[in-house]
Amino acid sequence: MADSHKIAVIGTADTILPFRAIGAVGFEASDASSAEKILDDSVLGQYGIIYIEEAFAMQFADRIQRLNNQHRSMSITSVPGSKGGTGESMEKIRFLVKRAIGIDIFGEKGVK
Repeated sequence: MADSHKIAVIGTADTILPFRAIGAVGFEASDASSAEKILDDSVLGQYGIIYIEEAFAMQFADRIQRLNNQHRSMSITSVPGSKGGTGESMEKIRFLVKRAIGIDIFGEKGVK
């Protein structure tokens, strides 16, 4: 069973470093294949929240969605990499936060 208080991050060294600074466990991956293998071998079922660098996660997004549906005690989502992202990750995070707390804390200032 996943420990809902533990956070894992899978990505390049530059991406996982800031997360390590706040107590997350970082797993370095060089490509989508190694990221998926880390997810399978080391992370799945042990963490409440798993962040995967967007560039890697996009390549197995359908699988991530299936895992989220199967394992309700954890959440797997993508985050932008150290060099930025497509915006898809921020939209997912925005949705999850809004669902959890009921407001959009990432909303554009001045936009209604």
